[in-house]
Amino acid sequence: MDPVPEAWRSLRSRLEGEARALAEEVRAYPSPIARCDDQLPGLIARRTEAYAALREVEALDREREALGEAEWQARAAALLARLART
Repeated sequence: MDPVPEAWRSLRSRLEGEARALAEEVRAYPSPIARCDDQLPGLIARRTEAYAALREVEALDREREALGEAEWQARAAALLARLART
């Protein structure tokens, strides 16, 4: 049994949850926001990274049929490895 499809589903689910949670955290951030606040920019950066990773996953999903299963799995494994390092 190939672990890539299961890892892929798990990654997508984790990214969706993380992106939603970070978006909600930014939305609920207390205001007014002082100019010296150093936590909000980091939170926004993490949210941006989560959405960017999710867009990469979604783009590869859209290409799946055109790529064929072997090529898709190779690209998915490479993306999984890269995202695991970040």
